[in-house]
Amino acid sequence: MTPNREASALEAWTVVRSIAAMFLGLLLSACHPSKHALPSQAELSALKADYEASLKSAKRTIPFAIEFLRLYPEGAAYWSYYTGQAGQPTLSMEALLFGRYELTVQVPVAF
Repeated sequence: MTPNREASALEAWTVVRSIAAMFLGLLLSACHPSKHALPSQAELSALKADYEASLKSAKRTIPFAIEFLRLYPEGAAYWSYYTGQAGQPTLSMEALLFGRYELTVQVPVAF
């Protein structure tokens, strides 16, 4: 596998994982006793837009993210626990090294 294909595969997997984690968080928060209904499509769309905007902003403003993505332009960035309901919101960044090792950097954030 070429380095570009490996980077693309890692980025695709990272996007799939982050979207799955986001929707799982939403579903789990919907099970809270104070909520009895699943989020509406409008709420999900708004959350997705906020997620993408905040990720774009984080990659431009958090010094660790700027440096990581400068050193590893093929790296991927995503939020863990974006809503903060299941854990501390964290910016996670990953890059594949030498086609064999995965480097991960995590930066806890507060919104």
